[in-house]
This record gives sequence, structure tokens and C-alpha cells, in this order.
Amino acid sequence: MGFLKNLFDEAGSKTGRAIGNALFPNSTDYVRIGDLNGNSSNAIRAQSAAEQEMIAAQLLADKMRFVMELDFKASDIDHNLNVLAQLETILESLPRRFDRTDEEKQLYKAALAKMKAGIALCRAKDPDNGALAYFADKY
Repeated sequence: MGFLKNLFDEAGSKTGRAIGNALFPNSTDYVRIGDLNGNSSNAIRAQSAAEQEMIAAQLLADKMRFVMELDFKASDIDHNLNVLAQLETILESLPRRFDRTDEEKQLYKAALAKMKAGIALCRAKDPDNGALAYFADKY
């Protein structure tokens, strides 16, 4: 009967430790064993989160660069409407107003300013264009 008692005691100990680790992951009394490369799971999660933040920042920088490189042509209304449509997709892809980071707010302001300038340019050339009326009403 000693073997079974030890078996149940050990199972209870392991279960209690698992529950404690789930409730208090940063307050353990023993050293955690990591993966085969020597990385702990917390370090892997932190590295992954940092990489995701870096990728998101790079994507925002690329979008900002794209917005700044868009240009309007005074004589080509169709090209200008295409640029306005591209700006609209960027504006619509950003999170809602209260959830934006500072970088996203800057991108929004730049895209909106470019949108308004494009609308003004197109209105001067063709004020009765139906597609232009859509952008003018929305922005």
C-alpha cells in the first residue's frame, strides 16, 4: 500500500504545482525548464511580441511613405480619382478614432490632408464628377 500512497501523493503534488503555475506564473519556487534551445517560454513570448511590434511599426512607416509619395496630376481626373480611392482604403484600414496610436494618428492626419487637397484639385477641374461627389461628401 506504500507504493500507491506515494503515487497518489506525487500526483496531488504535481496537480497542485500545475494549478499554482497557472494562477501565479511569475511566483514559482523552482527553476523552469525551457525548450531544447535553452529559451524559456516567457522569453519566447516576449521575443515574439517584440517582433510583432517591430513589424507593425514598419508597416505603419511603409504606409506613411506610400501616402507621402502619392501625387495628383492636374490634367488627369481618372488618375486623381484612383489616388483618392487609395487614400480612402488607407483611412478606412486604420483603427477607430479612440484606438489609434500616435503613429496611426499621424498617418491619419497626413492621408486626410492629402485627400482634401486631392478633392480640391479635382473640383477645380471637374466639379460635376459623380465619383468626386462621393469623396467630397465623405471627407
